[in-house]
Amino acid sequence: MISLYWLKLRHIFSFILTKIMSFVISLARQKVNDKNILFVRLDSIGDYILLRNFFQFIRKDERYQKYKITLCGNIIWKELAEYFDKTVFDNFIWLDRQKFQENIFYRYYFLKKIYKLGFEVAIDTTYSREILFGDSIVAISKAKERIGCTGSIDNSAKWKRNLLSDTYYTKLLVSDNENLFEFYRNKDFFEKLLNRKLEIERTCIDVPNISFQLPTQKKYILIFPGAQYENRIWKPENYAKVIEEIFNSTEYDVIITGSSAERPLAEVIVNFAGNSRLFDLTGKTSLIELVKLVSGAKMVIANETMAVHIAAAVKAPFVCISNGQHFGRFNPYPEEMFEDGYYIYPEEISDRIDQFQNLTKEYRFEAIHDINSIRTDKVTKLVRLVLSQIEERNK
Repeated sequence: MISLYWLKLRHIFSFILTKIMSFVISLARQKVNDKNILFVRLDSIGDYILLRNFFQFIRKDERYQKYKITLCGNIIWKELAEYFDKTVFDNFIWLDRQKFQENIFYRYYFLKKIYKLGFEVAIDTTYSREILFGDSIVAISKAKERIGCTGSIDNSAKWKRNLLSDTYYTKLLVSDNENLFEFYRNKDFFEKLLNRKLEIERTCIDVPNISFQLPTQKKYILIFPGAQYENRIWKPENYAKVIEEIFNSTEYDVIITGSSAERPLAEVIVNFAGNSRLFDLTGKTSLIELVKLVSGAKMVIANETMAVHIAAAVKAPFVCISNGQHFGRFNPYPEEMFEDGYYIYPEEISDRIDQFQNLTKEYRFEAIHDINSIRTDKVTKLVRLVLSQIEERNK
């Protein structure tokens, strides 16, 4: 209770401090650069994968063809954007979310940089807008046209946005209250922004001929044991049991991967399922190499994380172990978008999977079910089924 109280006080203080910073910064004279547009998107890697293909329509639109386009993005996916989308954007500005939140000097100089660049148009494409991040950056831009969306109904922050930050925008595109899969949510935003229907059906990453030395020359299955949030992490011991079953029943090799922060998880798996056919690349690949690695896998097995979104974008079959949080918005993948994405949930959800619309309402924002209630035998059964379908298809 006390920690929650102090957290609320911290948010209030942070908001007031940012307002003071913005006021001080805006006292300086600003030169607005016409035909200069800023896009703001500061969430996670998976969010960017579900968004990035829509920026091509901005580049091709008659209204914005002569504009210089700058992307203000989350630094964690800098490598992806600068490699795969360098022809879409003229400039990039990268924000470290932790520093922006905790370091007042970093925040001040970042906001000052945005202000001095003098954008004519600033657009935050985020559905779940954040007052401290995207909203504050759009506000300090002082752009003649500042566009966002009305935002998610979920959130406890909804009333705060209505009261405090909706006024930062000159135009708010009305978002549908229906629980849409995030790709379709982005599509809705860009169609309203450009005032036309967009011909796009799925995410896509064109994987170039990246030079990357695989640890095996055999067909492999890729394992991502990590996730951003602890309640989305299936125990590494469970992954080890699935890997042992793969070794016992197939000829596939297995590669474990993820960020360096996930090495402890990988170490547990290696200790339990160590085998000459098991290779650990955790923390040893760049994001670009990771995309290449996913594209070559016969199957990806992962918690609900960026891995499944990359897999769908490069058409790699995947099995996702999920606790069901954000059901309908980020999981499961609609079949018309990607038919080779398979999900396994706790029984509280899997036993009612035919009640799809009810589940999207119930778990739209939160799921409290224990992901580790999902039994390994159910996962191995699904893995065997998917592998057999893949083999049958490739005959």
